[in-house]
Amino acid sequence: TVLTVSQSSAWGLGTATSMSPAIALAIKNCRQHGGEKVSDCGGIQVNIRNSWALAYACGEVVFTATGTSLPLAMDEATREELEQRLAQRLPSCRLTVAVDPNGRTHADIRSALAAMGQNSASSRP
Repeated sequence: TVLTVSQSSAWGLGTATSMSPAIALAIKNCRQHGGEKVSDCGGIQVNIRNSWALAYACGEVVFTATGTSLPLAMDEATREELEQRLAQRLPSCRLTVAVDPNGRTHADIRSALAAMGQNSASSRP
């Protein structure tokens, strides 16, 4: 499974038995999600297998974080957000999409937790 995110926060997900078709599908889905104005799908991408992938946007800065569990992915995202915000004066980061180990997408952490049957609350929106 490949997640790609554009600088405008459009994203696409692609799953295939090999990497090249998964990348191509992710880019295609990103372009469909973002419309004709999005030309940088594929510039930021992450390959996941049995892992979580999170994509965040902090104004014009976009980044991904991964982990074998949702808490590990969230920890990586928190570290990356702190680094980005210390290096630049950025607005708060917001989750663009979360992808669970089954390839399902979630709009926020709470729905990701609910879908995975976890009852713990999160400090991230």
